[in-house]
Amino acid sequence: MALPAGLSDNLRRVLGERAGEDMVSWMENVDDRHEDAARLREAIRADFAEFRETMRADLAELRQDVRAGDATLRQEMQAGLAQLRQETQAGDLALRVEIRQAKYDLIKWSFVFWVTAVASIAALARVLR
Repeated sequence: MALPAGLSDNLRRVLGERAGEDMVSWMENVDDRHEDAARLREAIRADFAEFRETMRADLAELRQDVRAGDATLRQEMQAGLAQLRQETQAGDLALRVEIRQAKYDLIKWSFVFWVTAVASIAALARVLR
């Protein structure tokens, strides 16, 4: 923004030609800086508004990705838990069968021991009579 002609003429007359010219130049520089600062502020505001919109869009996309990943993770976890339940039930069944077999073997050998012991005592009793 240019200074009014009357103001620059008065400054030259009061301060002298050289000092008045320096003062006018300084004031014009200050005015130019203010205009540059205003343009810069507007550019920053526009960039910030654009950045804000970009961030909102990115955040919305990220939310969708997280939701999709969450759903996929839940499905994988449910499938893994179902498989783990099946494996646990199968292992439990195998353990029960093994325990039953061990009980059977224990009773069988106990029976063999007692039959042998009773037969031995009976044979010893016959021999000693």
